[in-house]
Amino acid sequence: MVSIIICTYNRVKYLIDTINSLKQYLESFQNIELIIVDNASKDNTSVVCKDLIRAYPLLNIRYIYETKIGLAHARNRGINESEGEIVIFLDDDAIPKENWLSAILDVFVTTNAYVVGGKVDLNYETNKPKWITSELESMLTKLDIGNEVKKIDINNCWLVGANLGFRKKILERVGLFNIQLGRKGEKLISNEETELIKRISKVTNEIYYTPFAIVDHFVPKERLILKWFIKRSFYGGYSSNSFTLEKKNKIENIALNIFLIIKYILMFLITHNKKVSLIKTAYVLGVFASTIKQYLTKES
Repeated sequence: MVSIIICTYNRVKYLIDTINSLKQYLESFQNIELIIVDNASKDNTSVVCKDLIRAYPLLNIRYIYETKIGLAHARNRGINESEGEIVIFLDDDAIPKENWLSAILDVFVTTNAYVVGGKVDLNYETNKPKWITSELESMLTKLDIGNEVKKIDINNCWLVGANLGFRKKILERVGLFNIQLGRKGEKLISNEETELIKRISKVTNEIYYTPFAIVDHFVPKERLILKWFIKRSFYGGYSSNSFTLEKKNKIENIALNIFLIIKYILMFLITHNKKVSLIKTAYVLGVFASTIKQYLTKES
């Protein structure tokens, strides 16, 4: 059995497109279940999901309502409710391309993989502003780390939860997603999948990337503004530091972060690409805020 898990929060219009895209070829698979975890949406997600269950009986859709706000809570609920030996996460605004599922499962079948992540392309609602570089596109969940199936080092690159599969037995061994991380309503906290994969990497290096399992990730125009990137960058730094900071190095980290903040402020003053400098400064400020919080928590 394979369980595909889609977590959603107030995004029913995107969810419908994702489910419709899955219908085109999932009905030909055996032993598949599609789990939709509604993370306490305030729109008509529950009504629409019940309609989808009736409309697509062959998709084996299960609807679950999770009251605890947070993407990590929703993902963990999906895992706990799933019956599959393999669980695959797909974002509610991601459209799988042809052979997406087959490509992921092929890696699990032909290797000893415990984790498999796929390629993520971006589908912009409107034209991408010129100031958004390829580096910044990673903040929009773009992922492309090569043209071949390969084992990866999680310390040098990462996989993303928009297109990510696990053997359930490794999750039973190392635990589930860290509920202190991940989106919580409108807060852009992140890195719950990175933290989980880092835990997995301590017991196995069977972590793979496949460029053949591709999804198109929708990018609404609301995200193509500087304010969103600054907010996303701040929370990215805050989240990353929350699970990488060693207690014994907190003072050194505070000093380093102050140095980096000054560095990026100076870069802002002299560079032509001031938007990128602001975004990088926001990341360091997020790291700094997390460091201070942990230091004060320790002291109290």
